[in-house]
Amino acid sequence: MALNNSTKNNYLRTFKVLLILILTIFSISIQSKSLTKEQKLKLRKTSDWLSKFSIRYAGEFTPPGQNYTLRMDCSNTARFIYEEALGVHLPRTSFDQYNAVKNSGNLKTPPRSNGKIDTEQLGKILKPGDLLFWINTHSDIPKKWDPPIGHVMVYLGKNKKSQLVMTGAGTYGKGKRTQKGGIDIYLFDPNAKIGCVRDSNRKCIKNSEFFGFGKPSLD
Repeated sequence: MALNNSTKNNYLRTFKVLLILILTIFSISIQSKSLTKEQKLKLRKTSDWLSKFSIRYAGEFTPPGQNYTLRMDCSNTARFIYEEALGVHLPRTSFDQYNAVKNSGNLKTPPRSNGKIDTEQLGKILKPGDLLFWINTHSDIPKKWDPPIGHVMVYLGKNKKSQLVMTGAGTYGKGKRTQKGGIDIYLFDPNAKIGCVRDSNRKCIKNSEFFGFGKPSLD
């Protein structure tokens, strides 16, 4: 039986609506998941609790009630915070953590304006729990790592002054409790230089750069 034009148009409209609905659901499903209110609170509490131990960068830490010791460099600190706060297991190195985010489809690059990162726009995109990645932060990054990820922190959100805040193992700088780096809560300035790659004469030849952010799969 041949379809009249009115019936064909109705079918076409229905198909278009269904297609838009499917694409919308797919788009939402691949976006970085937002943490629940409870997860955000647990993330902040875990970060604040950990900062009270005054752990230096790459220092040893034995979690209370445990019989193992961790070396708290940046990636192991992010790993510990994710395990404690979110129950999510991260790979050991910052490079592998970067790839976990990339492979999940949630990796984002920071927005730029006038030759630098647009902090205001970045603040609108970032979500608590996002891993923050830098490249070229030190000279010991394995040459096979592409991109040369050298540092990772965990984004917490904004403070009462609307400043971006992160947690993790800082190599130096003032945090909530520390004056010279270590495991703490810090203000996050995406344009700040936090290290460099040096030549044999200890001269900086590549400055660090905030490179990307996002969450791995939380399932």
